[in-house]
Amino acid sequence: MMTAIGHLPLTVVQGGVWMSDQSPAIAPPMSPAQVWARLTADHRARVIRLMAQLAFNLVAAQPDSPIKESDYVIPTQHAQNPS
Repeated sequence: MMTAIGHLPLTVVQGGVWMSDQSPAIAPPMSPAQVWARLTADHRARVIRLMAQLAFNLVAAQPDSPIKESDYVIPTQHAQNPS
């Protein structure tokens, strides 16, 4: 038996399952820059907020590390005033 829902032709196969006779259309690969260029300003702002939230959550989830920035800093030599 064949029917159509919308514009997709469907066929009933064994077990009463409806199957489409057509494979889904697959868009060609797109670079992130192309995707970004197609986003509206509102969507870009939302993406930025979500990325900032993800970064915050990642940092907040890290346990306090015993390594501090000062461990990587080379102390500077200050010339002492002879007076």
